Amino acid sequence: MKQSTEVLSIEAETIARTGIIRYYPMVVSKGQGARLWDVDGREYIDFSSGGCVANVGYCHPRIVRAISEQAARLTHSCFTVCSNDRTPILAEKLIGLLPGNYEKKIWFGLSGSDANDWIYKILPKATGRQKLVSFIGNYQGQTMGAAALSGLLPQKRFLSVSNVVHIPYPYCYRCPLGHNQKDCSQECFTFFSNYLSGSICAPDEIAAFVFEPIQGDSGIVVPPPQYIQKLLEFCRQNSILMVVDEVLSGIGRTGTWWSCQQLGIEPDLVVIGKALASGVPISAIGGRKDLLDAMTASHHVTCGGNVLASAAGLETLAIIEEENLLANAKEMGKLILKRMDKIRINHQIVGEVRGIGLLIGIEIQEGDDPSNKMAHKIVYACWQRGLLLYYLGLFGNVLIIVPPLVIDNHQMEKGLEILDEALGLVEQGKISDEDIRAFAAW
Repeated sequence: MKQSTEVLSIEAETIARTGIIRYYPMVVSKGQGARLWDVDGREYIDFSSGGCVANVGYCHPRIVRAISEQAARLTHSCFTVCSNDRTPILAEKLIGLLPGNYEKKIWFGLSGSDANDWIYKILPKATGRQKLVSFIGNYQGQTMGAAALSGLLPQKRFLSVSNVVHIPYPYCYRCPLGHNQKDCSQECFTFFSNYLSGSICAPDEIAAFVFEPIQGDSGIVVPPPQYIQKLLEFCRQNSILMVVDEVLSGIGRTGTWWSCQQLGIEPDLVVIGKALASGVPISAIGGRKDLLDAMTASHHVTCGGNVLASAAGLETLAIIEEENLLANAKEMGKLILKRMDKIRINHQIVGEVRGIGLLIGIEIQEGDDPSNKMAHKIVYACWQRGLLLYYLGLFGNVLIIVPPLVIDNHQMEKGLEILDEALGLVEQGKISDEDIRAFAAW
């Protein structure tokens, strides 16, 4: 690890801690498909997709070619003031993939954060309603509007004057209201509709619900169908917009283009980011034309709709279609759930395993209590043995399996073997507190 140690030493002296977390002492040098290599030449199977970005894998030859050819022609022109020959074509393609039978348009930005800032800033003006409803456990980003929408502690540490009301998300395995999953009747939504909507905000004050169809950073939480039905009915009855944040869960990760399609939701707006251009910074909002045309030039960024990112985005979408990656996400997701059913039998620290497609969460616990420390030790032990994954969650105890959609059966089986081994090592006390002390993340 000589070169890794040298680079990390430079990083410690030069890189601001406010912008990074570290799960292990990894210094990435090269990627291909579902594999990464560090600067010392060690190979890893990747179960992280670089934060759900590398959906078509690392350095896909078609992406490399699309970026190279576009860069040879034009790397930037300010799309805010002058069109180009790639970005409107990407918008047209996205419109064809979005759910909902209505006229649509697309807004482009640089990150999920600035896209969710659009939601926070524009919708109250466009609707004349000042309140937005989000959920405990939501993650919309780091900028101030996005952070106000988020329902996680790292964002809530900062002062803000917010028009956002946060309500419980249906996290049934660890119900926020203490109910039993087997006889649940969605009291978490009743708590909102019968109490908060009459005391904190009236329904006719609410512009939109901002909803992660499958919550990501809170631990890959999948809501029950009955909850979705109640939420959609409340929105219909009160003329409230439904905004779905697909930044993490979209672009094919669940086996459909958008995770909201798995739940029968036809939203008014879809927030898109991360995997759209395979790592070239871009975000988008797609949906109702009347909303996206509400205020001219009211939320624009200099590099939004960048021509290089648009070229990469077009090729990313084409690869997913032409290489049948939606089908592969479904099949590999089924394989994970089937194998985890067997693995969990041998490991008492494994709680619920949940998810759809290649968006899987694994609860790590001691007894019935979530265990952040054990989750981190498992992730560290996996890294030592050539598997990269992260842990997240409201309690920092959920392992997330989100590999590139190009992962094959052999790579998946090998990665799960390593995970199985790491679970055993942690249960046996083979990974110490000292091993992870320098790398505590969440």
